[in-house]
Amino acid sequence: KESSAASDVYKRQVYMQCDVPDSIDKPFYRGKVTVVVNDSVFQSSNPMRHATALLKQIQNLQEKPKVVLKFSDGGTDHRTNLEHVKLAAICLFKELDVDLYVAARCAPGQSWINPAERIMSILNIGLQNCALSREKGSEKFEQTLSKCTSLDNIRSKREEIREEWEASLEPVRRLSLIHI
Repeated sequence: KESSAASDVYKRQVYMQCDVPDSIDKPFYRGKVTVVVNDSVFQSSNPMRHATALLKQIQNLQEKPKVVLKFSDGGTDHRTNLEHVKLAAICLFKELDVDLYVAARCAPGQSWINPAERIMSILNIGLQNCALSREKGSEKFEQTLSKCTSLDNIRSKREEIREEWEASLEPVRRLSLIHI
């Protein structure tokens, strides 16, 4: 039996490369969607991790963009008025060497404006009845996890379980870039 702490170990990020239309009568909300799955226990969410993931997405494009528009929901890792978020945006801008980089935060309750959020309803339908689950580890490993009641408990045992933890998450990591 998996503990409640071990069952909430994945965080997802959704990226959408929009196909900008050449006329106003064509839809703007089209493009390639990429879902990145992270281990929320040992890969904590932060602005630099998000910037790195976005950088990898852009580097994988065949044609380098001259303009990057980044919309976010305004969570603590994306709140554009926080210094560490600004620093991550500056690093990304310099690394991409684009002509224009815009980091916009949607107004609270208005995430439907965000192109990636608009695709979430379709993504949720596609992922219905799908589960991401780690592989079962050794009996000692599973007993250690069953005693953990929070992510902090699991993190406190980092040295003890790190290697087996990563091995148990490997099947999910192989899916870490899901292109739709």
